[in-house]
Amino acid sequence: MSDVLAVVPRAEDSATSEEILSNLGAWDKSDKFTWEEREINGNNYVYENVKVDLGSDETLAADSMALTGLHYQDGAPFADKVVFDNISLSADEAKGSIKKLGFTKADLSGDAWFLPVESIIKNVKPGPFKLGEKNKSEMGNLLLKEVELSIQDDITTNISADHIAFKANETSHKIDMIIDDLDVKLSDTPEGPINMSLKNMVYKDYSLGGLNPKTDSIGSLIQTGSGAIEGLKVTTNFMNIELPKSTQIAKTKGDNITITNNTPSLTIDLTNIENLKSRDAQQMIEMVKLLDYDKMVFSAKSKATANKSSGAYNLEQMTLNLKNGFNINMDGSFDGLQALFKDGATTEDTEAMGKTFKLNNFAFSIEDKSILDRAFKIYAQQAGIKPEAARVQAKAGLGVIGLMGAAQPGGEVLAEISEAASKFVGDGGTLTFKLNPSTPLSAAEIEDIQRSQNLKALGLSVTHK
Repeated sequence: MSDVLAVVPRAEDSATSEEILSNLGAWDKSDKFTWEEREINGNNYVYENVKVDLGSDETLAADSMALTGLHYQDGAPFADKVVFDNISLSADEAKGSIKKLGFTKADLSGDAWFLPVESIIKNVKPGPFKLGEKNKSEMGNLLLKEVELSIQDDITTNISADHIAFKANETSHKIDMIIDDLDVKLSDTPEGPINMSLKNMVYKDYSLGGLNPKTDSIGSLIQTGSGAIEGLKVTTNFMNIELPKSTQIAKTKGDNITITNNTPSLTIDLTNIENLKSRDAQQMIEMVKLLDYDKMVFSAKSKATANKSSGAYNLEQMTLNLKNGFNINMDGSFDGLQALFKDGATTEDTEAMGKTFKLNNFAFSIEDKSILDRAFKIYAQQAGIKPEAARVQAKAGLGVIGLMGAAQPGGEVLAEISEAASKFVGDGGTLTFKLNPSTPLSAAEIEDIQRSQNLKALGLSVTHK
């Protein structure tokens, strides 16, 4: 994204530019704003060795500041682009430096022209958007290079990053983003130091969701871009999390799209969980001990195909695994889900989807890999009984449900569920639920079936293996 700060040239308007800078206190030097040199080249105003007095002996300085394309938009002063080089900040609550800070479509309204910069640096909100009233603000781009910030509050936060960039597409309400070598360190927290590091995150065509201020758009409900996260680590005194890599690949051909996700491993290290000190810590510590996991290692992957126009969505495979815990598998076929993929979908679109939705089929299975033993240990502890007794109790309860439901509509299906679930609870193995109706079912039809308890109409089957 080398062109993240590129803007379309604007016709020169020196009178408007001077008026905006004068109104913002940036045309003449003052006690609040000084510089050594100013160069004017068409619509580009470059200030050298800038210093801003933030009050109370707080200062913001930069080797250079360039404002490009000053203009009014809906009565508010804007710049097509603002770029700072070698920023240094010294304030009571924040200190640090940024080698380069740039943003486009900069809203310069506020108590002072430097408000967007102060907000980004002091409050650490590096969003690419200045969100204001509807039909007034627009999405812009953001670039940060070599960031080193320390924010002093009740909790001390130290932030460093090599490169952060967001590039917005206002038409599709999506962004491209890059984050390289991000480190966030929190100290003085009740639980001790908390550190987060991210080697790299890249994403193309990420849906902005509700971040579009010009409409009531909720963006795309399913992410249809491609990206990857690498080297995510969170370390604390009581728990560590590590995500080596997670990817999403989206391939589009016309209206057809194929989306694959893969997370080979996500590790949660609970070895030091006893160091947790929060109010409800003891209950969590006991639960983790009963689960008997020093480390919980998850993996997940999925593949889905869809047609944006027809709304057909086929979940070919979705798996979620916990090592020495369980394996979960899902697949299914649905129609009428156009709103999931519509760029800039609105609340009306999602409401309409309730009328177009159709369930063709769906399957869910869970394979026990010791999660039942661990779960019954927790239940037994709470009930004051032995784990073996807890398992027998659960199995008997499921059998009673089958007997009680025998005389009800769909009683045969309830009996089938009861039998399969009882075997799963008692013996482990794999429990599989399938919905395979004779004809596709709408959301309204599914609600009617639930009310009538006519489970046969769902094409529901439950098996144990």
